[in-house]
Amino acid sequence: MVDRHRDLQELIRLLVEEAYPELRPSDIDVGWKRTSFFGTVSWTSLPGSIRITCNTQTKKWHEAALLGLLSHELSHPAQDNHSTTERSTDIDVIERGLGPYLAAERATTGKYEDYIISRGRDRYLGYRTIRGHLLGLELTQLDALLREMQLVPSKKGGRELLSHEVSIRHSNKQIDIAVDGNVFTVTGDTKDSKIELIAREGITRVYADGQEIGSYSNSKI
Repeated sequence: MVDRHRDLQELIRLLVEEAYPELRPSDIDVGWKRTSFFGTVSWTSLPGSIRITCNTQTKKWHEAALLGLLSHELSHPAQDNHSTTERSTDIDVIERGLGPYLAAERATTGKYEDYIISRGRDRYLGYRTIRGHLLGLELTQLDALLREMQLVPSKKGGRELLSHEVSIRHSNKQIDIAVDGNVFTVTGDTKDSKIELIAREGITRVYADGQEIGSYSNSKI
């Protein structure tokens, strides 16, 4: 049974214990903040520190959807240098047996179909694709979760923020910032709090320490 009242730190502890053993030595901090993204993850080379921030809007989510979001964020540092795509990160979550929660998260955010990013070069897997990857018992678990959530996945879509998430990797005085498949690199010791995104007229601009470091079109094609 999913408990709606466990805090984020407890959810992280459970996920690491059950599905991310390589992250046990890491110092993981998680919290809420008003942001333009559902989730943000920042990490140093393992077994270093990991910081996960969830948008305050996700406080209203069912715990199953939160587990899906947190699983995706944990899979970024768990993969570290092995892959930088959002698709491979979603596949990593599924391979760890957490696909039902990821599907619940995508159903909650209205991503029934794959969410194309980076002008077609990458994608977040949608509810339908994730469901197609699940095994028999996982499908049973997902359907039970959806009944408990009183949620019927719909092709009509739903709420979307500026971007699904941001991942920030720190290594050797270099910072790689990935925003929905677009990667920007900064040298130096810029703090995560000094990284900002501003979207206007279909263009998102990325800033570090007040300086623009790059931009990308919000078009999906």
